[in-house]
Amino acid sequence: MGKCKANQLGDAIAKELSGYSQDVTDGIKKSIKTVSEECRDDIRKNSPRLTGNYAKGWAKKVGYEAKDAIRMIVYNKTESLVIMFAACLGVAVFIGLFNSVLASIFNLPVFVTTIAMLSVLNALVLVLIKMNGTGSEIRVPMMAVSKLNTTQFKIFVLAAFFLVCLLVFSFTKVGRMQKFQGGNPICAKLSGISVKKMSIIAFIMSGIGVGLGACLSIVYAPTLTRNTASSVGMDVIIAIVFGGMPVSGGARSKIYAAVIGAFSMTLLSQIMVMFNLNSGIGQMVKAVIFILVVFLATSDQRGKMLPR
Repeated sequence: MGKCKANQLGDAIAKELSGYSQDVTDGIKKSIKTVSEECRDDIRKNSPRLTGNYAKGWAKKVGYEAKDAIRMIVYNKTESLVIMFAACLGVAVFIGLFNSVLASIFNLPVFVTTIAMLSVLNALVLVLIKMNGTGSEIRVPMMAVSKLNTTQFKIFVLAAFFLVCLLVFSFTKVGRMQKFQGGNPICAKLSGISVKKMSIIAFIMSGIGVGLGACLSIVYAPTLTRNTASSVGMDVIIAIVFGGMPVSGGARSKIYAAVIGAFSMTLLSQIMVMFNLNSGIGQMVKAVIFILVVFLATSDQRGKMLPR
């Protein structure tokens, strides 16, 4: 038997341990892949089967792999735009209805429940990204939505939703009751108008608008993070006021005010980009404009109010 030096023995032991460790790591990776396959097959078995395409679309892929780690992703690759639009609209309408129910149960202003739900929804977004994405983002296949990322399609969606809102709020009894309630809620309630019913209808309409906006955001930027459309809520409020919509609603509310405000806010955002202003300064500028517009609008109304 040949002699073995101490350093050679240490190297030999380290090599064997390294090989054993790699074998264990490979075994764990193989087990994770097997579990992902079983998960995919189980989801396929329990998926709705209207046409079968949705169930067949479930697949698995490697989301991340290193020498000693691996992450498998089970996802649906049907890339159905119909399902995407239905999911966006369904979730948005559900959230709107949930807000209206909270406002009715606790007898709170709709604006208060909406602000309160923002924190809940932001936390839910983080949970969904961690569960269904890479931990910090969710990627939608760009090729699946690129054909909709056209100016013509966006104008069509805007025009269609604008016409529906114009029809409902300008030429129907529901629209007249909504304006009556916004102008004088006590008188509207005493006249027999159901506040809860009007609130539900308004939230359904807003949910449809939010859902369409979410679809267009996905089409424009298929990579979704916690910061995706994070400032849209404030931008919408500023745009409505900036377009001339009364803060309290009422008979002077016009649907076209939202469109004018949206284009004005887009122009303002582009101007700030031209001046290379960061997002923080941009939000401060928008906030100042919002306060100024609200002050001018309310001061005009205060002069017309009767003394109490």
